[in-house]
Amino acid sequence: MTTQPIKNREALNGANWVLLDAKCSPFKPEIYFIDWQKQALCIKDFSHCSAIVRKTLGRWIVNKEASVLAALDGTSGVPHLIGTIDGPALIMKRLDANVLPRPMPLKLSPESTLTPAFFEQASILLATLHSIGITHGDIHRNNLLIDGAGQPVFIDFASALVNDKKMSKLKGWAWRTMAKIDLISVLNLRQKYFPDHPLSTEEVTLLATQPKAYSLHNKLRKNFVRPMKRFFRSL
Repeated sequence: MTTQPIKNREALNGANWVLLDAKCSPFKPEIYFIDWQKQALCIKDFSHCSAIVRKTLGRWIVNKEASVLAALDGTSGVPHLIGTIDGPALIMKRLDANVLPRPMPLKLSPESTLTPAFFEQASILLATLHSIGITHGDIHRNNLLIDGAGQPVFIDFASALVNDKKMSKLKGWAWRTMAKIDLISVLNLRQKYFPDHPLSTEEVTLLATQPKAYSLHNKLRKNFVRPMKRFFRSL
């Protein structure tokens, strides 16, 4: 039987939508897992948001991430784009991967495949994405998954920057800065999980030349973004 394309939300009415995370935010999408025509799908859905959010931020994020994933089509270690529907919502193939355990204190199960080499593979995957012209832009524990084979998977490309040949000098500088921040973010994650792992000369240099934008980003996440998330989740 040939699988039909998903043209709109009504096409999925017969499927069972399983909400992955019940923690609600007025500005962030809900994540659903569904099985449809023998396909395991993941849906990033803004339909619960206000009309203003749906028509502005929601539409922008869905269209932006869809275009980035389309550019990465065929690349291992990233979601596979299925399409977009009204809502707005982004439809992707569901990944066989899990979020990383919390690093403090680190409690790995005996069968865990998380090792320092995992983060080295993540850096190699980043190099592949950068060679295609895509930065990630928001790498943290929830956006870097580990699949069943112990390999890294990056999700959530809403903050990605795309390097096109026509971009301005300012955007070119921003892209190069973001590419560097990507690598630093993975390295810092590795050191949180494996603080005794030795740093190479190149890694020492990388950490010593962190862009000011990276420090500002971390301060904003700590002092503004995280408190706002806790506030909305408490409502």
